Amino acid sequence: MSVKFKKSYLNPYKFRQYTNSSKDLYDLQITNIMDSFFDSAMTNVTDGSFKAVVLSGIKTEDGDGTGAGANDARIVGRYMTVVVKPLTGFGEMLPDPRFYDNPEQINEIISMYKSSYTATSDHYFDATNPVSFGQVIDCYFEKGSIINSDFKTLRFSKPVGFDVDQSFESLASIIGVKLASETDWSMSSLLGDVLDTAASFLGFGNDHEAATKQGKCSNIKGTRTADKLKYIVLHYSAGFGGKQACLSYENRATDYGYHYMIDRDGSFFNSADPLSLIWHSAGNKQVGNRNSVGVCIMNVGYERPKIKAKDDWVTGKYPNNGSKTAKWEPFTNASFDSCAKICAGICKKFNIPVANIVGHSDIQTTKSDPGPAFDLLLFRNKVESLVTGKNSLELSMDRLNDLNSLPATPAPPPGLSTGNIPSTQAPAGISSE
Repeated sequence: MSVKFKKSYLNPYKFRQYTNSSKDLYDLQITNIMDSFFDSAMTNVTDGSFKAVVLSGIKTEDGDGTGAGANDARIVGRYMTVVVKPLTGFGEMLPDPRFYDNPEQINEIISMYKSSYTATSDHYFDATNPVSFGQVIDCYFEKGSIINSDFKTLRFSKPVGFDVDQSFESLASIIGVKLASETDWSMSSLLGDVLDTAASFLGFGNDHEAATKQGKCSNIKGTRTADKLKYIVLHYSAGFGGKQACLSYENRATDYGYHYMIDRDGSFFNSADPLSLIWHSAGNKQVGNRNSVGVCIMNVGYERPKIKAKDDWVTGKYPNNGSKTAKWEPFTNASFDSCAKICAGICKKFNIPVANIVGHSDIQTTKSDPGPAFDLLLFRNKVESLVTGKNSLELSMDRLNDLNSLPATPAPPPGLSTGNIPSTQAPAGISSE
């Protein structure tokens, strides 16, 4: 028989029982060594709950239990299970994935955490409120204290608010970065019809290389009807490589993709029909993979330890991290204009309001793309001009007319003092000039 590892499984009397089997005796000795290691590491750990960061969803961004990734969140009955890293001393007994930059190593390390730290929700899971990679949650052991409990009884409480460990943000971006270092322009398509027919998208199955050669995504998860499309989500690639290199990595090593991939010179891949379901953004209750088109612009994003800013990079705040700033790669005019034409075509074809063009960071607080170097207001104005055929001055006049057409403030009902109506005059002591 083999000894199943369990914390505090110290049973010296079993040595006699296993003396006839060197393998069983070795297993027991290793078990006792590991138990001693855990006891030593947890000496200063108090009983009760502890904070942990969610590691599920790093590859697919899936947090609603429907993902196919090995480390994705899972639904068991009516409960959710996720892989976590305890933010405590005993959480450091396994390698920290933030210290690595190789995607394969990172995913292997997360798999190690899965074997020890898989937490199950203590509440029925609500699919409209998924957990996200990098989210901090409260965990506890259902049976016993932290020191003497069985790992199998690890639970997590229903999150109150949305707390994210920002140090995991750059870790997530590595998954889309570590690919070929050079751009292959041979597959660049000319800027033309931005909307291919669904018939042009072949089923590549597991032939990722064939899909990449044709500039197509091999990670299509299904289809949806045109009435489901309500939003366009803008991303950056987070790497120096071009669209060919980015697509190659996505098809080969991940489960995600985009419907359009735009290079720095303005050329692009229509890598999937907009009606194809692709994992590009877990999003939130309102916007996500199910009802959006993913558009990715080749751009490295922000400076980080192994990515140094260049002289022309701009300074800007992280979208979801208060006042923290960094240097950001500017978007080229060619990619900006090409993206505007693509988005205008999508808006017209599927009747998507221009206001429903959003950044990835607008719908997920763990994301930073497309970042402060991308002027979303200017971009929407450009798209609206392409959709309506009006220039910026005409659009401004339209907005002014819309404001002028608003109903006037009604007179107060009889008996109600006008003092209860907010005044347009400046407060006392403050000049209105």
